[in-house]
Amino acid sequence: MPAVSVIVPVYNTEKYLEECIRSLTEQTLSSLELIFVDDGSTDASPKILERYRARDPEHIRVITQKNAGQGKARNVGLAAATGEYVGFVDSDDYVDLDGYERVFQVMEAQGKKAAEVICTPARCREEDEWKLIGICPDDAAEKMVIMYYVTSNVWNKLFHRRLLSIPGVYFTNLKNGEDTCFSMVAMSWAGQVAYVNEPYYYYELTENSMSRETLLRPWIVENTREMRDDMLRYANPECREVILAVLCKQLYYIFNHNSEFQDALWEYC
Repeated sequence: MPAVSVIVPVYNTEKYLEECIRSLTEQTLSSLELIFVDDGSTDASPKILERYRARDPEHIRVITQKNAGQGKARNVGLAAATGEYVGFVDSDDYVDLDGYERVFQVMEAQGKKAAEVICTPARCREEDEWKLIGICPDDAAEKMVIMYYVTSNVWNKLFHRRLLSIPGVYFTNLKNGEDTCFSMVAMSWAGQVAYVNEPYYYYELTENSMSRETLLRPWIVENTREMRDDMLRYANPECREVILAVLCKQLYYIFNHNSEFQDALWEYC
């Protein structure tokens, strides 16, 4: 069994894809399974994927589907994953070459090997400036404290495969925030959640990234209601308060970036 299955949904990212693939194929942690799900790309992405798969068919799998969205592509990857842990990388991002090995070394040194979700900070670049996101207090140990502080993205976390058999731990059909649902529901049912202060992920805001313009879309309020309902339907009831707190943080962010729909957001709150 591989230590980690890394799932990479791919859709028309030929400009960034090779850097992403190289950052994964050259990992110092050898026990990796790389699953690329081509979501109906119409550019050169399929050819790039096939070239790398041919070089290392033992570790690289390429799955092709008709365009169905990032969430469904990730679900296809989850169904194919065989690793003890599952991680996610977006195809226009990349990771440190020793990233996964470094995280597991810290886990072992700190006696956190039993953790079912491993959270880390990530580096985010916007307008040529790198900043750390998903930072927890250094002494964060309680699951709910970590859930509140870390970002709800999936790409700065590793999830134990046991969690994948729990109802609701999958990517929904939301237009935005499906990774929030997955992360919050999975963490709520985890026996132990660990925070490892070892950033290894590089997230760049590109034309393919979900931008702040999303917050101006007319469906964002109803989408947030659906996200709330999905999280509370499937999450561990013991984590209800922290999930609502995370949701309130997101609503506050939307409110400050969406003047057109502030009345609707106030009504929702």
